[in-house]
Formats: sequence, C-alpha cells, structure tokens
Amino acid sequence: PIDLCDEGSALDIIHPISKGMQFRYGKTQTVSIDKQLGQGARFLHIKYTDYYGEWYTTHAHLCSKIDDDILEILHFLASDEATGEIVSILFQPMYFGDGVTLDTFHEYLDGIKYQGKSLFDYIYMDSVDAFNTQNDLTSIGTLTYNQLTKNGTAPAVVIFDRREEGHFDEDWEGRGSLTAKCYDMDSCAEHEWHSAIGSNRLINKINATCARVSQDVNAKNKLRVNQTQASMSIGGFTEFFDCVGAWSLLRFATRHNIKLIEHENFDTWLKTMPVFQVDFCNSDYKNFNKRINEKIAKYNQNLVNALLLAK
Repeated sequence: PIDLCDEGSALDIIHPISKGMQFRYGKTQTVSIDKQLGQGARFLHIKYTDYYGEWYTTHAHLCSKIDDDILEILHFLASDEATGEIVSILFQPMYFGDGVTLDTFHEYLDGIKYQGKSLFDYIYMDSVDAFNTQNDLTSIGTLTYNQLTKNGTAPAVVIFDRREEGHFDEDWEGRGSLTAKCYDMDSCAEHEWHSAIGSNRLINKINATCARVSQDVNAKNKLRVNQTQASMSIGGFTEFFDCVGAWSLLRFATRHNIKLIEHENFDTWLKTMPVFQVDFCNSDYKNFNKRINEKIAKYNQNLVNALLLAK
C-alpha cells in the first residue's frame, strides 16, 4: 500500500493507472542490505514510516518491516568482516502517528537485537553534538576512525536523523538519551538532492554542488554526500519523456553509474564529497561494484598515507 504520508496526494490519485511505473521508480536496490554491506556499501539511507503502529521502510509505498533490515545490519556488524568497519545510517522519517517521536523510534530500534546487541551498542559515545553547534560534545567534524572503532578493534555505527519531512506533531523531535547519540543530518551534512533524471542533467548538478561545497568553509566540518541518483521528475515534457524512456531507476542506474565513475571529475567529486551514494550499488555492469570499491579504497589509503607523512 501507499505510505500514509502520500495518502490523498497526486501519487495516490493516479496510482490505479501508474502503479507499474511507481514500482519501477520506487525500487532502488536489487539485493538485501546484508548483501549490500558484503559488497562494500557503508552508508545506508533508510526512509521509514509509522504505518498504523508498525514500523516499515518506505519509498512512497511500504517496502518491508524495518526489523528485517536492522537485523541484517546487526548480522553484518557481528561478523569478523565488520571488525574496524564503520556503518553510517541515515534514518529519514516520512510519517509518525499521534504520540510517536524520534525517542519512541530509537527505543524501538534499541529493542531489535542480534546476539544481544542493538545498533546503539555499536555507538561508543554517550551523546554527540547533534546540531553541530561546536559545543563540548563530539561534533561530526572531529570524529576520528580510532575513536569510532576503538582503534580498529571493533565495528562502529554512526546514526543520522532527518527532521524536516512528513507529518509529525510539535513534540516529535525527541529529547531522550538514545536520540542524543544521533547526529541531525541537515545540521551535520551536505547532501543536496537533485530531483532530476538524465545523466547529463545530473552530472551538471553534481558539478555545481561540488563547486559550491569546495568553496564552503563550514562544509569541511560536515559529512559530505554526493547524491548521484535519479528520480521520477515531471518538471517538463523533456524530463517526463526521459522518465518514460529510462523505464526504471534500476535500469537507468546501470549505465549512469558507469558514466559517473568514468567521468573526468570523479576524483574531484570523491575528494570533495567522499560519500558516494548510488542506486543499484551492487551492479556488475562493466564491473561497476568492483571498480567503485577499488576507487574508494584507494582514496582512503592515499588520505591515510598523506596524514601519516604530515606527522
């Protein structure tokens, strides 16, 4: 069913004649989160909703019970492969019912456990500088690898919350101890969403965002995300027909992802916006998944080597 946040919207009204296209433009990955993590993904963007008292992942339509996805993350974190790895999760709420808050959602997350541990057991700080106010708490810009992973001996989780979406009451932000462990995404990150389709159009927008972020002094103390994905866009006839021609987000991403990593500005994008966010992250078309993992690993290795030489 359609998410409650979209009930009565244009998307809901035209659903009977467009449900196939809505499905094709709602599905962004082809494998489970556990497999995405196994193939190199380390930043997860999860939209979620309160559907009549039950928590679901969502992308306009309900996708799955969120328990299943969280258990897959926890299964990875409990594996030997996860030692010294950092998994960042952006939780984006789309709808909360009456009386539901970020606190109740985080308490729910804390109740999902694998081998006795929840996501919050992989956060080793009691509270963080959630709104990047440069107070005495740990701000996003001062986090270090060794701090997060206990000097590389443990897996770590960093949680980000969004606060501006959906239908919520005035007290939904949350003030509890678990919420205090999570960073506010909009305060602590640059993550411009381009809301467009077409590789040329998106690449122009990525270049513009990269130029803006590289000149923004404040951005240096934030997580910087390169959101490369397409979206259904009906801003004009050209984009509408681009959507029809692309058929689905997955089919579009198959070739678009290769254009991104083969672009002459890719290294500049990665330096400026080191979180590279794509649809179909495990695509093997022209060895995309293997190549992007190699590029990110090489970037990280060069960064560490440069820091060590500077000491």
